[in-house]
Amino acid sequence: LGFDIKVNVLYRISRDSREEFKNFVMMHENVNSIFKINNGFDFLVEAIFRDLNDYHKFNEQLEKFNIQVKQEMFILEDLKREGFLSDMNKTESLFVEE
Repeated sequence: LGFDIKVNVLYRISRDSREEFKNFVMMHENVNSIFKINNGFDFLVEAIFRDLNDYHKFNEQLEKFNIQVKQEMFILEDLKREGFLSDMNKTESLFVEE
């Protein structure tokens, strides 16, 4: 498909910008998933971009928000993706009451 950049980014956002930040990333076409998290961060954003230039443009759009901390993790290879409950034969034991 030509989307070579996959990145997970942890964000800590100033309290006064959180709702606006959340609304922006929720509507952004490159954002695949958003999670509200804890342990020093507010959001985990999973995003996919055609190239680093597109990712850079996304980051420029985020400059209007008061981002206190950002930690990027670029995905090099999917080793296992969404395996939970993907094979009911293997996960049947999860639903057996003891």
